[in-house]
Amino acid sequence: MAGRGIIVLHGMLSLLIDLVYFVALVYMFCYVEALPFSSRRKKYLVVGGTGVIVAVNLLIFFLFPDVVIGEIALLTQTIPSMVICWIASRHKDARFLFVFCSLDVIAFMLMLIVNGVSAVLPFNEIAYSITNLLLVFLYLCVIHQYGTSLRRIMEMVEKIWNKLSVFVLLFYVYSYFLILYPEPWKDRPEYAPVIIGYAILILYCFYIIMWMLIGKERIQRLERKEYEMKLQLERQNSRVLMHKIQPHFIYNVLMSIRYFVKKDSQVAYDMIYDFSNYLRFNVEQLENVDRILWSEELEHIQVYVRIEKMRFKERLNIVYAIGEEDFLIPPLCVEPLVENAVKHGVMQKMSGGTVWIRSRTTETGHEIVIEDNGVGFDVESLGQEKSVGFDYIRARLAMTEGASMQIESTPGEGTRVRLTFAKDKEEESDESDTCG
Repeated sequence: MAGRGIIVLHGMLSLLIDLVYFVALVYMFCYVEALPFSSRRKKYLVVGGTGVIVAVNLLIFFLFPDVVIGEIALLTQTIPSMVICWIASRHKDARFLFVFCSLDVIAFMLMLIVNGVSAVLPFNEIAYSITNLLLVFLYLCVIHQYGTSLRRIMEMVEKIWNKLSVFVLLFYVYSYFLILYPEPWKDRPEYAPVIIGYAILILYCFYIIMWMLIGKERIQRLERKEYEMKLQLERQNSRVLMHKIQPHFIYNVLMSIRYFVKKDSQVAYDMIYDFSNYLRFNVEQLENVDRILWSEELEHIQVYVRIEKMRFKERLNIVYAIGEEDFLIPPLCVEPLVENAVKHGVMQKMSGGTVWIRSRTTETGHEIVIEDNGVGFDVESLGQEKSVGFDYIRARLAMTEGASMQIESTPGEGTRVRLTFAKDKEEESDESDTCG
């Protein structure tokens, strides 16, 4: 009778572990793939269905004590739980199979490791059961830690699930072959290292899969962010175009041309030519997301300055200190600064003023400085007030690696804006070749 009681106790412990793993599997699946539940009905279905399956397995154990639950678990646990999880799942496609099979295979690999270790070390039933329960607890902690990330990956990564599901399904089927096949490590401990190694290898495969999915999700997230930035830049482009080609600016230039047509036809001719180039360059470069040479932007600035010099005469003074022209910058990220310096800086003073345009090469890259001795402004108010020009430049620089802008201004004294650009890889390689 004592021997029969020990056998029943061992069977009860084995069933307890199976049911704990089963309940944990359903819970982890719902945490990754079903939460939040789309309806209370699904929530009650999962909870009630899981309870019914547990009750059925307990009933089989007591009514048919000679039946090994592990050998019929495919019918009494796996298939019923798969149906429940399918109903609760948000994704009725290959993602469902991937999540369900992955969680079950990983759980089974953990059990294999415990079985292999117990065949080598002197584990009794109590130690074996406690070890399994501890692994279940750790498994739950991992899912709680990364479940939200997995859920986000399921939403963002849309492809490759069919191939991954087939891959995981093969592991799943083979795992059941191991369950049904006689467990040799219980009779021949020398098989245990092979089983442990196999389980560790499968777990490592799942680590690689998750690492690949996380990487793909990050790439897609960056691509989506870049796409959103391009859309934002396109919206900024249209706003800047409306801001830059303002009716009053066009009107003033045309009135100046009208004035010079009678007074000096050659000046009017040059002004029309410069004004047409100014308009054409603005429209073309606002559609350009690539970079241009600083020398090209500088030519456009000089066109704008010539127009303004014709209008304002001695009130506007421009000083160039160009030390380097042959490097790339985002288009139209300097010319609006010159316009700001002229319109909102020196031209706000009755006596006018000077705008300095400087560029130079530094140890880390290139620098462009636009400075004026105009009226200046409060830099802190710039973040509160909507500045189309500065917003556009920030959007351009944000899409350029190693680019930045610093603004210094003192009311009544003037403004200095410094743009810095990191060296291109081609420039760095040329310098290294020169040094070599």
